Amino acid sequence: MGLTGVEIFGFCSTAVVLMAFFMKDIRLLRIFAITGSLMFTTYGIILNLHPIIFTNSCVIVINIYKLIKKE
Repeated sequence: MGLTGVEIFGFCSTAVVLMAFFMKDIRLLRIFAITGSLMFTTYGIILNLHPIIFTNSCVIVINIYKLIKKE
């Protein structure tokens, strides 16, 4: 049994989030984290998974705040 398109998208989202952990530049880390969280939020919306939507929406807001604040 193969993976569905949604499952593949979920694994791609995971890969983007994990890549953020390897970034040495904090700005690039935040950009990858935001991108991965946007992807995971989309994944959560597709599957109607409220905890995924909520958690990743919060992570997006925090990372945007930190990116703008340049912390």
